[in-house]
Amino acid sequence: MQRLRLLAGLFVALALTPLAAQPAYAHARPDRADPPIDGVVPTAPATLQVWFTEGVNSSGSSLQVVDGSGNRVDAGDGRVDLNDPDRKRMLVTLQPLADGVYTVNWRTVSADDGDAAEGSFRFGVGASTVLSPQPTGASVPRLTIDSATVNGNEVHLRVGVEGAVLHDDMAGGMDHDGMAVSDPTSMAAGNLPQAHLHVFLNGVMMQMLSRPDITLVEVPSGTHEIRVELSNNLHQDWNPPVVASTTVVVP
Repeated sequence: MQRLRLLAGLFVALALTPLAAQPAYAHARPDRADPPIDGVVPTAPATLQVWFTEGVNSSGSSLQVVDGSGNRVDAGDGRVDLNDPDRKRMLVTLQPLADGVYTVNWRTVSADDGDAAEGSFRFGVGASTVLSPQPTGASVPRLTIDSATVNGNEVHLRVGVEGAVLHDDMAGGMDHDGMAVSDPTSMAAGNLPQAHLHVFLNGVMMQMLSRPDITLVEVPSGTHEIRVELSNNLHQDWNPPVVASTTVVVP
């Protein structure tokens, strides 16, 4: 009987564990860059720098820059800045760049849990260079925060998703972090891509889930920014990224 009471107490303690103490699956994505993401600079710097939202592992992470013909225009030395205590900064040396549009292809492995993400962004060089809309094979989904309510120290949100289906279980099985494994052609009903949500509180990732109803518990008093990102189930970014944010005040 005493053992049963101990087990019951353990289950209760786990159920009441604060959200901030729960493990959050990390996906290191670009936060800012120099030259700026989708920005134009008059002359190219000698080095491209990218700051990511999470710490990055040196092993498995890469940074490449190509021109409009797909030719590499970097020195092949993409690396994590080991002098950055957070390991959020990557850089690569650039060859002398003529005026034009360039694409940065990045791949990261999270320093927190080894989860991988990849994507690309563009920048332009030259005062007369214009970044035209980038053609895509499929339309970019739309994400909205339809409601946000505060009840004590709990914040409840409901999001709306158009152009994708929230889904966490596909025929390919599940990977190490519980997300579905599939090939790039996997689509949900209605030929829509399958996706999930990343929920951030004040820039810190708190949840990864595949339902439109979100609850954050034990949120401290004060003003907080909540950002929700939509990611497809291959952990690849849409271009542009699909993001919605709101600000809440907890009494």
